[in-house]
Amino acid sequence: MGLAGRVLTGIALGALVMPVSTDDTGAREAHQGAAAGRQLVLGTQKGLLPQEMRVFLASLRAVACRAEVVIFSAEKGRADLDEVAETFDARLIQYDFESLSAQHGPMNLHRFQLFSEFLRQAGPDAYAQVCLCCLYYIACTCILYLGYLYTI
Repeated sequence: MGLAGRVLTGIALGALVMPVSTDDTGAREAHQGAAAGRQLVLGTQKGLLPQEMRVFLASLRAVACRAEVVIFSAEKGRADLDEVAETFDARLIQYDFESLSAQHGPMNLHRFQLFSEFLRQAGPDAYAQVCLCCLYYIACTCILYLGYLYTI
């Protein structure tokens, strides 16, 4: 089943939580057993500050989230973001932003190409849950929150 055919199970902080399977024939339970409850958080970034990524990743880990975190980066050579990702046990994968934008439109559209290809390569039994994040909205929320803190 394609990414577009999967059922949304929740929305939180700019993230869409999706089951890997929506099959009602008992395959869902078998799938979840095979994936052993593994969770995945996927996101994209372009132009994030290290502090913004740190807030996002720290908040995930602060609530005992043990999910595998993969962030596709539209920028090359961002050692500052690599360091933050490593600190919080996340993976940053660089991709060709210009090429994907030309083929599939802006990031809010082409990120689904990245996500679906990643999930296809991982295989149908790799994860029990997948959370698709928009780090842009999370970063905007962080900026507003930090701006509020500086006014107190």
